[in-house]
Amino acid sequence: YVQNLQSFSNGLNFVPVLEYTDSDDWNFYKQRTNIVWPGNSLIISTDRAILKGKRLRIGIIESIPFTIIINYIDNLGQNKTKYTGYICDLIELLKNKIGFVSDIQLVQSNQPYSESVEAVAKGDYDIIIGDVTITATRKESVDFSNVIFDTSVGIIARRMPNVNIDPLSFLKSFSSQLCNIVGYGVDFNVNTAAGRLLTSDLTIPKSKDIISGIDDIKNGKIPSDRIGVLVDTAIEEYYLREISFGRRDYYPLKSRKELYDSLLEGIIDVAFLDSAIAEYFTDNIYCNLTLIGEDFRKGGYGIIIPKKWVYANDLDVQILSLRESGQLEQLRRKCIHDNLKNKLTHSESRIVILWVQSTYIRLILQDALKLNLVGPEFIWILSSSTSLDFFNKKYDEKLIGLLTIEPVTGTFVNVSINTTLLNAAYNIWQKYELESFPGSSKVNSFALFAFDATWSLIKSLEKLCSIIKNNSSSSCLSFIESSFCFDRRFIQSDLLLNSINQIEFLGVSGPIKFNLNSNRTDRINGSYYYVQNLQSSSNGLNFVPVLEYVDSDDWNFYKQTTDIVWPGNSLRILTDRAMLKGKHLRIGIIESIPFIIIINSIDNLGQNKTKYIGYICDLIERLKNEIGFIPEIQLVQSNQPYLESVQAVVNGDYDIVIDDVTITAKRKESVDFSNVIFDTSVGIIARRIPDVNIDPLSFLKPFSSQLWLLVFGICIYAAFLLCLIERQDNERLQNRSILFQFLMSVWYSFGNIVGYGVDFNVNTAAGRLLTASLYILSLILLATYTANLASDLTVSKSKDIISGIDDIKDGKIPSDRIGILVNTSLEEYYLKEIPFGRRDYYPLKSRKELYDSSLEGVIDVAFLDSAIAEYFTNNIYCNLTLIGEDFRKGGYEIIIPKKWVYANDLDVQILSLRESGQLEQLRRKWFQKKICPISYEISTAIQIKSMSGLFLIFGLITILSFLLFLWSKRSTFKKHFFNLLS
Repeated sequence: YVQNLQSFSNGLNFVPVLEYTDSDDWNFYKQRTNIVWPGNSLIISTDRAILKGKRLRIGIIESIPFTIIINYIDNLGQNKTKYTGYICDLIELLKNKIGFVSDIQLVQSNQPYSESVEAVAKGDYDIIIGDVTITATRKESVDFSNVIFDTSVGIIARRMPNVNIDPLSFLKSFSSQLCNIVGYGVDFNVNTAAGRLLTSDLTIPKSKDIISGIDDIKNGKIPSDRIGVLVDTAIEEYYLREISFGRRDYYPLKSRKELYDSLLEGIIDVAFLDSAIAEYFTDNIYCNLTLIGEDFRKGGYGIIIPKKWVYANDLDVQILSLRESGQLEQLRRKCIHDNLKNKLTHSESRIVILWVQSTYIRLILQDALKLNLVGPEFIWILSSSTSLDFFNKKYDEKLIGLLTIEPVTGTFVNVSINTTLLNAAYNIWQKYELESFPGSSKVNSFALFAFDATWSLIKSLEKLCSIIKNNSSSSCLSFIESSFCFDRRFIQSDLLLNSINQIEFLGVSGPIKFNLNSNRTDRINGSYYYVQNLQSSSNGLNFVPVLEYVDSDDWNFYKQTTDIVWPGNSLRILTDRAMLKGKHLRIGIIESIPFIIIINSIDNLGQNKTKYIGYICDLIERLKNEIGFIPEIQLVQSNQPYLESVQAVVNGDYDIVIDDVTITAKRKESVDFSNVIFDTSVGIIARRIPDVNIDPLSFLKPFSSQLWLLVFGICIYAAFLLCLIERQDNERLQNRSILFQFLMSVWYSFGNIVGYGVDFNVNTAAGRLLTASLYILSLILLATYTANLASDLTVSKSKDIISGIDDIKDGKIPSDRIGILVNTSLEEYYLKEIPFGRRDYYPLKSRKELYDSSLEGVIDVAFLDSAIAEYFTNNIYCNLTLIGEDFRKGGYEIIIPKKWVYANDLDVQILSLRESGQLEQLRRKWFQKKICPISYEISTAIQIKSMSGLFLIFGLITILSFLLFLWSKRSTFKKHFFNLLS
């Protein structure tokens, strides 16, 4: 059998828990008991080393977007470093799930991957997490965790513009060489040395569709020295094994930065890169690079761990759990697929400035159009106009409203230019290369700027040489020579700069003059710009000049003034904020009368229907009409609606939550809030005490008026009976008038009812029985009257004990008689302002419990938002009231996510509703109605119904008394009866 060491009151003892008989399996022992596992736990321990509580030295590798390093200066002026990205988020998830203590260190290395493997093998780090691919070579030195990121290899290359067949394309290099003299690159961009121009022009058209994927590279369609491969990576291993078969004939790259630069400069045609990283950079940073063909060599990144690491199993189990729960995929979407659409739609601004080479304006706009990012919601400002022939006609409506800001020459803004010099330049152009001259009206402004820059250089050199020639015999054009052209240096550069600063002439673009007091060649006049606006006309879409800028003047309308047409084909200026119009909003609401009132009903078909009404529903309807969003209203189902509503917005369960939610510092840590939708404060609610006024007849209040009338009637009734019974037998009544006999009988009845007695006695048995009934009546009435009068006097004295919040702070009410709603802003206020952190109040879980506890006397007072308290005391709980002045002024706001892009739009509309008085109208509609009486007083008077039993007994006794009277007078009645017969 198996014994288990367990703890008992008398110490530790071994207890049999399992038994094994012959070939049977293990079974529980006859006195079955639980097995207690190490740690005094009933949960079976796992048979693996656990990372919980262990300190891990974690190395991370800088690699955007996996690990991004952010350097900043804090409020104290200290340099700080922060790490963000996929890897940092993954470490945080694993840390929260496993419970280890992380010690994160950046791996400092020029060869991060091979040296990272070696660092873990040597024990410099416990683990290293980064974009490290699992390979057989690396597995010889270290082990790897389960895959933390699925990836593959892609081919990255320059993005090629559309190429048209041009029979004169062989002349393009000559055009560029001629125009380089004036700095104008005609109809294509020049980014590299002149020697590469012809090769580049011939290569681009031929290679546009040649490379379709990895098979083309294996078949040798790209020269190997034009293929870039990152050295010391898994990609290099793949290339050597699968493509070059061991030959290192590729173009070696030491970093991703070198890879991107080499592609952009045309040093290489293609490069291999992990597809996820390539996708991130081509979507977000290097828009003029693109992925080609299908991905290949599927694989993944793993965490580098030591060989036979005892915690490997625990780590793998948790990584697998993150993968199965979808958390790894959530991280991937967050860090990798943060593309153009995400960036623009989640940006607070709706102005997009596209400041790129003209070649790429069209490409980016085409992508933006496909993603529905061009149109009424965004204002696009381009750095130059672009041809509209490449756009599908279906996008014309969305393109309307595009703006361009372009530098122009003085001709466009009615400023003088040097027409003589310009005509001379045009004549030279037409003389030597007539076929490339587009006509004087079609020459780009940048060509004229370049001409003026070149002419400035010529004039400056001319001036410099004249100075040097007069003062020295040395050449004015001396250089420090170098085999690499960019390393050549002009010896007289300082003197040349001074000459440029002193140059002043009228150029082909306008006046040329520079700042004499600056070490930079800053042009101080001749800066002209105009804004063009894409508008629709009868002949299609056209860019139309609408604004102009001359030197330091402000923007003015262009000479042929026209209206600016904004996106959406509107003449109304758009606002620079994200708009909620047309957006679906998941709105959470909390049941809270009268803000949200739930009405359940059955329709004509017998179906249960739920309808929401109240202040919040009316507010949502008005916001919907003002803004134009599409609401999807959902009721927050929770026992702690305020606490969980905040968390629901954080988790993304709702876009916003609207109800009687007060802003607090604690809530602001997790979410943001809109402008105030309802002003409120805190009030003290208590049982209503009757109003007590000085009343000379207040002694009558213990009995109701009906009861007093009944007592008076009984007195008269008893007097009538007494007079009838005693008038012949009682000496005090004999030989007296009927009136005297009746008045004395009334006196007798009154004296006995009030317990005083009278100055004569009854003589008959019937009279005594009647007197007994008056005694009984007197006993009960006097006791009841005395008790009720004492109660009224006590209430009157205690009415004004609590006057407001100061009395509570001074301790005039015991803390356990003060009701507080838990998990609310009221609880936060109470703990902070009154008992200073002591939870000695009476906790309430709901408003219903608050009202019931107040009415039943369980608590004396409670805190409640004054608007809600006012509504309930005026309409539902008429015997509750508000005491003293309100305090802690505040308001209810809409819960919104942190840095919500639509916050500004929502706030503007709420402010508009407030300024127009619509919020006040809603408040009056739902809060100013009053059902309860203006002066409600609790009646404490005893009613007839309460005393009905007493009066019934009195009536029976009086009837018996009357019957007894008749019996005692039977002989007299017989005598009179026979006399009548005779």
